[in-house]
Amino acid sequence: MDYHTLSKEELIAHINELENKPYGLVWEKREEFIPQNITLRHNHEHHILKAQGQPTHTLIEGENLYALTLLKKHIYDSLDVICFVPPYFTRNNDLRYTDNFSSNKKNQFKYSEWINFMYHRLVIAKDLLKQDGFIAVHIDEKMHPYLQLLMNDIFGESNFVSDITWQNKYGRANDKKTISSLTEYILIYAKNQKNIQFARTALNQEYVNKTYKNHDNDKRGAWRTSQLYKDKNQKSYKVTSPCGVEWEKPWNVTPETFVKLAYDNRIWWGKDGTAQPRKKIFLAESNGQVEINLWTGKEYGYVGDGKTELEKWIPLKGKFLYPKPVQLEKKILSLHPNKNAKIMDFFAGSGTLGQAVMELNEEDGGKRECLLITNNENNIFDEITYPRLRNVIESRGFKENWLCYHLEHEKDPL
Repeated sequence: MDYHTLSKEELIAHINELENKPYGLVWEKREEFIPQNITLRHNHEHHILKAQGQPTHTLIEGENLYALTLLKKHIYDSLDVICFVPPYFTRNNDLRYTDNFSSNKKNQFKYSEWINFMYHRLVIAKDLLKQDGFIAVHIDEKMHPYLQLLMNDIFGESNFVSDITWQNKYGRANDKKTISSLTEYILIYAKNQKNIQFARTALNQEYVNKTYKNHDNDKRGAWRTSQLYKDKNQKSYKVTSPCGVEWEKPWNVTPETFVKLAYDNRIWWGKDGTAQPRKKIFLAESNGQVEINLWTGKEYGYVGDGKTELEKWIPLKGKFLYPKPVQLEKKILSLHPNKNAKIMDFFAGSGTLGQAVMELNEEDGGKRECLLITNNENNIFDEITYPRLRNVIESRGFKENWLCYHLEHEKDPL
């Protein structure tokens, strides 16, 4: 920003904006060029039509900000999940898709161009989400703090859901002088925290076999127990076991509820009936377990797995350096309980999310549909994104459809 060109009123407004920002990011907000008359043209030769009544996905080739601007008019408040990998910091000087942005001497704040770039896209992304939708953004440790503060600004700190730590590398890099990083992060925010609901994960079978038993041959099947009191509970009262042993604790339930649990054989007093009472939790009534924020590479893939998967579908070794593993993307998508979810990735890159959606549909019978957006810089659409999706469909026999579009608009005057 050239302060010499600003009027007195503009300078006062800018100073007030900075002074009234108590914490968070400060960067130079700049408008990006948005062309008039943005349209989508069918790319008929790239359409993949397999079966009527099956999920129909959309692949758009073009500048993602332009596409998002157009889509806001048509799919406002309609997406369940947005998931993408933004450009990380690189030494490349492409100011649209990398972040040696701080090398631009016009910028007064570090990473200002990258933050501005992300800001405009995330603002629209929020508008496209349903009230019970969420956004998941991959990021490395360098840009993580900036992205989290930016997303706090846009989505609101109260809508922060989780900061997933993903083990993206198998082993350490011993050429590092300090500490070798083995992780990246996935920031998840809700459109509205009050409305969001995540699917619970299935219980691990090894855990089930070890934990759930049926010591009393209950007709409802295997069960485990949970503690029935907490020291912080305010009121205590006495209960008596079938053998006459009394226990006085600050129980989690009222005396009336305790009686009902006992009558329904949901209290376990131990094999001889004298142990401290515990509540029976039946496996048949379990709805799974809540997700955790530590995801290992062993379970969800390492960055090398993503590269191996990509090279299985397209013969371009080294063309796309760091694609995410399909298993990782499927894990993110499975957090949403709707198996017919509408999903978007506006940095589609190698097309991993598209493959993940199709695989997940095959696995659980869902009919999720996704919308991918990518430009064609370095022929990424022609040589990577589209060929991968086409080859996956043909090889795996997926009966899903893809409609492909080219974004048309007037030229950027700059």
